[in-house]
Amino acid sequence: MSYPVSRKFGLLYRSLVVLSLLLLMGGFDSILFADPGAAGFALGGLQFRKEPRIAMIKEHLTIAADWEDGPVFESTITADYEFLNRTNQDVAIRMAFPVPDAVCWAANDPYTIFTGGSAGQPGTAIHVWVQGKEINYSTEARAFRSSENTAPSGRGEDYTKLLEGLGVAPLGCGRSSDFSEAAKRTLLPLGLLDQETNDANWTWRVKYHWMQKFPGKKTTHIKITYPAMAGTSEVYLGEGWDKRVVQATDSFWDSELRHTCGGPQLAGGVQAEMSRLDSYISVAWVDFILLTANYWNGPIEDFILTVNVPDFGDRATHVSFCWDGPTRRVDSTHVVATAHNFSPKRDLHIGFFQVVN
Repeated sequence: MSYPVSRKFGLLYRSLVVLSLLLLMGGFDSILFADPGAAGFALGGLQFRKEPRIAMIKEHLTIAADWEDGPVFESTITADYEFLNRTNQDVAIRMAFPVPDAVCWAANDPYTIFTGGSAGQPGTAIHVWVQGKEINYSTEARAFRSSENTAPSGRGEDYTKLLEGLGVAPLGCGRSSDFSEAAKRTLLPLGLLDQETNDANWTWRVKYHWMQKFPGKKTTHIKITYPAMAGTSEVYLGEGWDKRVVQATDSFWDSELRHTCGGPQLAGGVQAEMSRLDSYISVAWVDFILLTANYWNGPIEDFILTVNVPDFGDRATHVSFCWDGPTRRVDSTHVVATAHNFSPKRDLHIGFFQVVN
């Protein structure tokens, strides 16, 4: 479904950064960590399993977009959940969600907004409330070899214990001066330090988690809010662009039309707004994993998705996403989609499109 909403123009520079915003919520028994099929702190970190005792009866997901003047399209996600323990017994399970992997050497890492504003430094951008009270959570951090490394050996291995044994924190992402000579002799051959600078060159992965008690036959309200750095790009359709430039973004444009279910309606809408030969389309997108809702007992009884886009009155932004149920534009800045007895069959990909003339 595609909707135009009026917005202030904000130029997006090409980055072609794909950020998949993930929310994985799964449970495992607080005592039987090694139960067959139940997840716990197994080798490689937190794992997830289906939780048959707890139902997610309500979810209200809000995507609040902010396309300011400048290079960044920002978005905040708020997820409100109501869970029901269908059993007579209190159940304690571990709730967990990860953030996207980050690479130490990336000077302008797109994911650092999750971790406090500098690569490798955990922060407080993610907030969790249970029954209206903000709670603390634990952090599991692990280090892997960066996929950008060209040497084939060791790719994908978990080097967390090795780093910790050398006195190096996985989230540290240190400079050359932060490492002892002994540590450098160990880490350089593994590709965990940059060959030229000796700076940290590993990928770190973080999961936030906490133990949650669900009283028997009662509901529990959980709210999570965090920032989403959207992926951004540009599409060149104006007649004044070199054909090679147009062809370079054709496949991406076709892909967005498919993955947001915008189709001919969206394509025709933006084409009609182009008034210059050098017009182009600024594109931003936010991804959210819905399929993990199927970990819980039964479908979500009531699901609401609200997409908020600011209205500055001088430029239209088209919002498009795939949805099988009812959708409606409440006003110029809010699009709402609903579903009942909802068992997600796909994840959510929301596209934002703005013509730049």
